[in-house]
Amino acid sequence: MEAGTCAIIVGCELEGAPSPLAGRSDDSSNEGIEPPDGQAQGRRGSVHTTGRTIRQMCFSTLDIVVQQNWMATMPEQFLEDLRKRLIGRPVSFRRLACDSLLIYIGCAPGDKHGIRIWFEPIWHFRGPQSVLVGSMQAAEAAKAESGLNARSDLMDVLHEKVVEQVVVEPLSFDLNVAFAGGYSIKTFVSDVTADESWHIRDNASGIRLKGAPTGLCIVKGTA
Repeated sequence: MEAGTCAIIVGCELEGAPSPLAGRSDDSSNEGIEPPDGQAQGRRGSVHTTGRTIRQMCFSTLDIVVQQNWMATMPEQFLEDLRKRLIGRPVSFRRLACDSLLIYIGCAPGDKHGIRIWFEPIWHFRGPQSVLVGSMQAAEAAKAESGLNARSDLMDVLHEKVVEQVVVEPLSFDLNVAFAGGYSIKTFVSDVTADESWHIRDNASGIRLKGAPTGLCIVKGTA
């Protein structure tokens, strides 16, 4: 079986081994040798197993299938859980750290509760009439403290704005968060090899849902 693949064994019969429902094998192809105690010798002379072992292999294989399916769907399930907790909640704090933008929902920096949304460049913040701030613009402004403060002040309008929509786009896995009043923040892929475009962190557990051009994943950490 190739690495990363698994299969469900139906009927639990393996080549050269008896059915788990049978007490022993009468296979005469093993050069007349009677396997002891209900064991069966594999037709290639390399597999020795019992019916119980085969059943254990079946359940183990099935467990692997279930576990892999669960792991594959977990990021999407976590995203849905975060979406339900974010929509309808107001922005309590926002921070512009050079070209990274952090939005706090129901918390402030350092809190062990609430949710933090972290946008890595490239992103932009738009209002109902036009784009207000872009990450490259913020990075350039960060060379002078007064310049970064001026860009950050443009985002004060987000305070107490309620989250209306959380969307992860297909293919690019860009994040688009919409707020009341026609405001939104959206990421854009600029490097398909980047390992992170954004993340949403549950502060209580420290678990993050991370988005990148390659897809979504769940990360446990303190960042």
